[in-house]
Amino acid sequence: MDPAAIEFFEKKVRPLLSAQCFACHSGANTRGDLDLTSREKLLTGGALGAAIVPGDPDKSLLIRAIRYEGSLQMPPRGKIPDEEIAVLTEWVKMGAPWGVEGSRLKVEGSDKPQPSTLNLQPSTRHWAFLPVRTPRVPAVKQRAWVKNPVDAFILAKLEAKGLRPSPPADRRTLIRRAAFDLTGLPPTPEEVEAFLADRSPDAWERVIDRLLASPAYGERWGRHWLDVVRYSDSNGLDWNEVFPNAWRYRDYVIRSFNEDKPYDRFIREQLAGDLLAEETQWNGETGGNAKDGAVSARPISSFPHSPISSREERLIATGMLVMGPKLLAQQDRIKLGLDVIDEQIDVTTKAFLGLTVSCARCHDHKFDPIPTRDYYALAGIFRSTVTLKGTLPRNDRVMYWNERPLAPPDRIEASQAFAAKVKAAEDAVKKAKDPAEKTRLTKELAELQKTAPPAVPMTMAVAEGKVANCAVHIRGSYANLGPEVPRGFVTVLGGAQRVTDTKQSGRRELADWIANPRNPLTARVLVNRVWLHHFGEGIVRTPDDFGTRGERPTHPELLDWLAAVFSGGDRGTEGQRDRGTSRGAVPQSLHPSVSPSPSKEGLGWSVKKLHRLLMVSSAYRMSSEPNAAASAKDPENRLLWRMNRVRLEAEAIRDAMLAASGSLEREAGGTMLTKASGFPVKEFPVNFNTRRRSVYLPALRVVTYDLLKVFDFAEPSIVIGKRNRTTVPTQALVMMNNPFVTQQSHEFAKTMLAQPAADDRQRVEAAYARALGRQPSSAEAGRVLSFIEDYDQALAETESDAEKRRAAAWASFCQTLFASTEFRYLD
Repeated sequence: MDPAAIEFFEKKVRPLLSAQCFACHSGANTRGDLDLTSREKLLTGGALGAAIVPGDPDKSLLIRAIRYEGSLQMPPRGKIPDEEIAVLTEWVKMGAPWGVEGSRLKVEGSDKPQPSTLNLQPSTRHWAFLPVRTPRVPAVKQRAWVKNPVDAFILAKLEAKGLRPSPPADRRTLIRRAAFDLTGLPPTPEEVEAFLADRSPDAWERVIDRLLASPAYGERWGRHWLDVVRYSDSNGLDWNEVFPNAWRYRDYVIRSFNEDKPYDRFIREQLAGDLLAEETQWNGETGGNAKDGAVSARPISSFPHSPISSREERLIATGMLVMGPKLLAQQDRIKLGLDVIDEQIDVTTKAFLGLTVSCARCHDHKFDPIPTRDYYALAGIFRSTVTLKGTLPRNDRVMYWNERPLAPPDRIEASQAFAAKVKAAEDAVKKAKDPAEKTRLTKELAELQKTAPPAVPMTMAVAEGKVANCAVHIRGSYANLGPEVPRGFVTVLGGAQRVTDTKQSGRRELADWIANPRNPLTARVLVNRVWLHHFGEGIVRTPDDFGTRGERPTHPELLDWLAAVFSGGDRGTEGQRDRGTSRGAVPQSLHPSVSPSPSKEGLGWSVKKLHRLLMVSSAYRMSSEPNAAASAKDPENRLLWRMNRVRLEAEAIRDAMLAASGSLEREAGGTMLTKASGFPVKEFPVNFNTRRRSVYLPALRVVTYDLLKVFDFAEPSIVIGKRNRTTVPTQALVMMNNPFVTQQSHEFAKTMLAQPAADDRQRVEAAYARALGRQPSSAEAGRVLSFIEDYDQALAETESDAEKRRAAAWASFCQTLFASTEFRYLD
């Protein structure tokens, strides 16, 4: 069964059935002879027949009953909320998937049974839960192909299967691949020609360094991370409120990648940035702080919109925990709080650890050795954290997310003091009974408001709350509590097990535990995410699930070697890496800024150094050309005998059109929401008709920009480490008919026609260079010129203006370039 379907059932359906139905329809309490505790019993039904018809909610008795359609209305005490009806309806529409049934286990301190996995012990030996080791770099026969240890690991697998790596890609293909991989933009014709002319030994390395230094790098890789942490500018769900300050977190992520912030610090800031001391730096190996001044109070000014201090930067970082979707109008506030905690556990464990820990909310995890106690150990940490605070000013039935001011204390105090004065003046106006007095007070209030100090900027951020452990919620219900669980972490991963600071929530210690280089999952998950975006598939092809239901790594030794050097260098646990010529002749240096064989100190959690390491390899530089013999042995290219051909993401397609047409605006940062908040779904204050990069377009839940949606933009409500890659007719139709595509085609044509001292053949060549990064063949150029001439003649019947005909013909040609497969794919 589809793991995603099982997860949907375990996270959403089982808790709902337990809370709303099991009291009357389980065990000895089976009213109407209907037992809802298994799929089989639902299909068998009770006195009135089958409770569900998988795939057809409208014919399902259960769904009709909870909708209050007809005389049977369940539960009889009152109709359940619409959002819960929607969950059960979606579940039946999916075919009513059910979790894997296991034995029954008594929860400590309770006499009530809980579903449990059959046997946890074998899964504790699962590869992902074992410590990271530094494997020996293997010996290979084709030593000349090995540029660094990455190649040795790849080649050893190929040679074992009698396969050879594909030849190198041509230089035009390489620079286009690198430019899109690192910046999400095509190389300019000038950059391509410069690389073709540069025959120095380190030409390729200097291309990589230039791209990594570009501000566009952070925009590209920041967007990848935003997919993982389900970034959005609106709430979605029942009350799709605008998040007016979510953009600050987006800009923080982009800055962090551009500054090459060490990944362990990046983790700690997002989970506990508000708890980190100004003058300290994380020392992951010892699990403590070292006063070496690495985290300073210097201004952060990568974007003109964000002249902020590092303290404020770390506050913004915790927005990751706040921006998940929430049932803000949920009137059961206890359940709302628990659902928010569940979502925070889900994003934290999937994003950083590649584990589906939230599946253990109602029972021990069905597949991984994660008991329910571990879930509630983490829940205690987030229960002790403030995420929701108060209600909307205009609707006291809708909760509001926590925000914190971004200003020095004296400015915050002044703003609060002024707000208190205004409040007192407003109250005085309300209380005034004498008309003359009311008029005077109203004028005084107006004069006071004119003296308002500049507004203090706010950011979505968590805060410390009342510290408290969480009890096991039997079957996920807060009305049925088991034993209290001390705040702590996922026990199967080892290390510290419990929070020791009784005065803090435990987020700082959780961050320390995740960011520790000895955590077996943290570095593995991150290097796999980076590998995926460079090679088209991850070493583990389920990047958000390293558990027993995820795929096993295709190159486990390579994954561990990369994880070890990324987080801390050679651990020496499996012998010294042999650097002698008899073991593979691994060269030690290709460029001063690139170390193909990292030192014992490793890469220091530097993502930019990880890019360099991967991209200087021969494996990265392979052609994507097919090979019949290799395809027969390895049709899915799991051994990486060639580079995978991949389609550009939605944002890169849109941005590449802007770049080719010469219309791209490079303004960085800030918000494109025109008003703060409080708008119905159909009236979001957003103008998508902009020429800025796609990463700055508001990512709204429920409402997605059409051009991005059709090319598989990431669903912003869930963790997405790997986007879908669909091929559907609507994609071709969008490239033919979408107004943005048409507009950019005309802009592209205008740019080409404005080129000085060029004939049409040269213009065709320039268009190919800008859009595809290559020159057209003589036959291609001839066909284009014939097409333009024929198009002009066809228009002559209805259009007398020769310039308009020429512009339209060239725009049509430019649109064919945008619509071509070659434009949308990377070789």
